[in-house]
Amino acid sequence: MIHPDTIRAEAKKKENENFKFRTFLKCHADEKELDWQFLHLHKELFADYDCSKCRNCCKMYKGSIPVEDIDRDAQYLEITPEQLIGIYLEKEEYGMNYQTKHKPCDFLQENGNCKLGDCKPDSCKKYPYTDQPERLSSLLSILDTIEICPVAFEIFERLKEEYSNLPNRELDEVEKLLCEDKYMILAAYCLRKLGAYEFSDVLKQKLSCNGKKSYTHGLLAKIPFRAVITTNFDLFIEQTNSANGRMCKTLLPNDMNIAEERLGGALPVFKIHGSYETPDSIVLTKAGIRELLFNKPQYNETLKRYFTENTVLFYGYSFNDPDIDFILQGIMADKKGLTRKHYALLPNVGEIEIAYLLQEYNIQVISYDTENDGHLAARGFLENIVQQLQQ
Repeated sequence: MIHPDTIRAEAKKKENENFKFRTFLKCHADEKELDWQFLHLHKELFADYDCSKCRNCCKMYKGSIPVEDIDRDAQYLEITPEQLIGIYLEKEEYGMNYQTKHKPCDFLQENGNCKLGDCKPDSCKKYPYTDQPERLSSLLSILDTIEICPVAFEIFERLKEEYSNLPNRELDEVEKLLCEDKYMILAAYCLRKLGAYEFSDVLKQKLSCNGKKSYTHGLLAKIPFRAVITTNFDLFIEQTNSANGRMCKTLLPNDMNIAEERLGGALPVFKIHGSYETPDSIVLTKAGIRELLFNKPQYNETLKRYFTENTVLFYGYSFNDPDIDFILQGIMADKKGLTRKHYALLPNVGEIEIAYLLQEYNIQVISYDTENDGHLAARGFLENIVQQLQQ
């Protein structure tokens, strides 16, 4: 069994491998059989494991105490409910329950035992949940668990051995498609296998900006853009603008017909491919893009209006997006090429491509070299704009 002190580092080394195996299980495992395998391994491994010698779960999480447990727990500790709350607890950020004030958990004792004894909450008693049903639908949370619990880590390793001899042709093809940058095909495959809600959970886990800061987004938030059009699913734009005192109004593909006077001075953020916060809004496949372009006229008309009436700065954009290409080509056709000039900050673009984008889209490329300093030049470009605005 892996040592509790090294589990997080070892799990990080296996992060890609574990995520691929999770995808394999999602595509191939039988739900009832997988539940039985988890339960069997859970009982076998916990039979000989002394949790008091580990307690990673108590050290890395705050204890969650349901409201209905307060009186019972206070009685067990021989204090009043008010004292229990005052000494140990605080309200959870969301919901009505309480949580301990600190990590490690305030009820964890030096000998590894819990001050609450048998009164500890069910969420603690059931951790790491590897003996619970419906494991197939909870594989994402298990990926987090195996960074904390040695038994959960070992269960996942044992499962890899059990499934190691099964055909792996689909995963091989997935890797091939990734290498070939065929993301539309992969997106359709993932949506079909996972469903919209599970797929949005994957995006949220991988792209979540909780606890993260983006210097580049911070710079962009200091520039008074009239609107933001993004293909990203995360909340960096909204969070950084809010931190700079500017309210945002997030507009998803089906919200594109909102009038500017209804924005109330907020910065409109057009998430043209949706947000992981709203699974039904996510658009990544050809079919989804066709639906927006040809059956949602407000989507097409709103984007056309913003590209026609405003000068647009393309930042961090690769020009591989089919719906933006369709919108820009439509504007060029409508205006017979006499369109407003836009600008694009792009890395390592040669003269031929610069001339092509100017001729076909009326987009003037500002190219920078990444050989020595990576993308620092792009950040410097934004810093110069911010400095000029502050003068």
